[in-house]
Amino acid sequence: MAKDIASFIRTYPGALPDDVCSDMLLAFESKVLPTHLVQPGIFDFHERNLNELQHGGGIAIPGAPKRGTFTDEVSRAMGKVKTYQKDCAILDTDWPRSVTFEKMKVKRFTVNVGGITRHVDANSMSSARRFMGFMICLNTIKDGGQIVFDDGTQDGYQIPLVRGTLILFPLCGCSRMP
Repeated sequence: MAKDIASFIRTYPGALPDDVCSDMLLAFESKVLPTHLVQPGIFDFHERNLNELQHGGGIAIPGAPKRGTFTDEVSRAMGKVKTYQKDCAILDTDWPRSVTFEKMKVKRFTVNVGGITRHVDANSMSSARRFMGFMICLNTIKDGGQIVFDDGTQDGYQIPLVRGTLILFPLCGCSRMP
């Protein structure tokens, strides 16, 4: 039985605590300017490697609670991957034997300026290793902030961006954001 894209998109509110979201945003802005990546018509965002933002990794955040690194915090949130597999009723035979993560990045999109359009994250079939994507919202965007998946409808399947929410999705059909 075929399922539509929305059957494989899940949100997990509160996956990253509010104080960690605040600290990460502060760290993102507190060092050198983040890299600005633009490919007209395809994407426009600022990004920084998550490991650059680790506590004790060169960015001191006055008054920040003593925690693990930001990478530790995001990895803990990613514990939801097994929950996602169960929530989507994906059989073990249809799931990779082992799951690893690429270098994690923090990206900032400016509403009504840029985002990511429909695209493929591989140069060839032999280099295509990703099977799912994720994002964790570091802040809530009230007006115009959503991720939109192409589900064949005019408006697409829209998910509002809410602070601390983990969004897990298959890497097919993500057409535009924010």
